Amino acid sequence: HTYIETSFGFDTACKVYSELIGNICRDAMSSQKYWHFIKLMGRSASHIALECSLLTQPSFTLVSEEVEEKDMTLDDVVSYITDIVKARAAKGWNFGVGLIPEGLIEFIPDLKILIGELNDLQAHDAGSSDKLPTAESVEAIVALGLTSASATAYFALPIGIKKQLVLDRDPHGNVMVSMIETEKLLMDMVKERLSNDSSFTGKFSAMAHFFGMRGVVLRRVILMLIIVMAWVILPQH
Repeated sequence: HTYIETSFGFDTACKVYSELIGNICRDAMSSQKYWHFIKLMGRSASHIALECSLLTQPSFTLVSEEVEEKDMTLDDVVSYITDIVKARAAKGWNFGVGLIPEGLIEFIPDLKILIGELNDLQAHDAGSSDKLPTAESVEAIVALGLTSASATAYFALPIGIKKQLVLDRDPHGNVMVSMIETEKLLMDMVKERLSNDSSFTGKFSAMAHFFGMRGVVLRRVILMLIIVMAWVILPQH
């Protein structure tokens, strides 16, 4: 805006989310026993996650554009988070907070290709697409219509994410990326990685959160109601 150097929607979202993230950070430091994986609104850009990171200083923040630029696979992302968890545990800090952009999964190259293939398969052979979550091997997934690389990536995912990729569709038949619980995916994969790492002697207990548009809208509605009530109740001069 010419006179106000603020983007109202972006500024409001960042302030609301940062307040919530700050509260979670204080809780994590107080209890010192939980990791919090927080997914933030932002499918096509990581601006909100990055701004909230600058305001709250979490243990780690994933930037979708950086993940894409570095050509990081899902395994690379999990390794990055796991290394941070292990480094903090070595200091006796079995807690932390991580920020994850909503659209991260579309910026991970192998998963981006997988989603594209799933969209095509759903459009041309919905029957085979529906059978993917129950496939018991990479070969069985390839037989249903995916390439070997995408079949390998799909087979490695937790069953819950497999179902979300196949069953949740928008009106055009495409995967509903915003409905995929990326924060839980990363949380579960980090947990599994640590459980198989004999060098890890710390503890890892995690919680997942998603701060979407509804929270911001609700905050605005409440503030408007308070203003209206105050205007009605207080004497006018």
